[in-house]
Amino acid sequence: MLTMYRQHRNLFVGLTILIVLLGCSMLFHHNFHFGFLFWNILLAILPLLISSKIVATKRRAYRYFFAALWLLLFPNAAYLVTDITHLQSSAGSGYWLDLVILFSAALFGISVAAKSLHQMEIWYRSFLSPRLSFALSIVLLLLNGYGIYLGRVERWNTLTRPMITDTKNQKRIMEDSRQ
Repeated sequence: MLTMYRQHRNLFVGLTILIVLLGCSMLFHHNFHFGFLFWNILLAILPLLISSKIVATKRRAYRYFFAALWLLLFPNAAYLVTDITHLQSSAGSGYWLDLVILFSAALFGISVAAKSLHQMEIWYRSFLSPRLSFALSIVLLLLNGYGIYLGRVERWNTLTRPMITDTKNQKRIMEDSRQ
């Protein structure tokens, strides 16, 4: 754990600041207004933990298993950007605190996503050419965008409604995207 802290020190600092801001929001609003952010932040961190495990793991089968798990969870990191939709416009100072929190969460999510993708690139560059690695990164970012769409618009949740088991809704989405 200490090694991971050293590798991702800036992200841990950002996470600490974000949690302090969420605590300030709870004190200011006297409620758990942004409680969903704790869950979204946890889901955003998981791809980074998994990509760190892939880089550290020597066994090939484990790497591929973790890579599939990473691909499923990767959109959660950048999904934090979409939480800005929860911003309520008001004239009070609470609006600015909420804006800072949501903007900080978005920056944290982008940072975690970038670091996680970078670690995955280190892994697949070990067996792919630079050109194929670049192409794979582009494909992963496109899939990431689709995953964010599924979460924000279609309201899919990584752990409660995975794409693999919800074939009826998956067919409807695919048909809608063809039109």
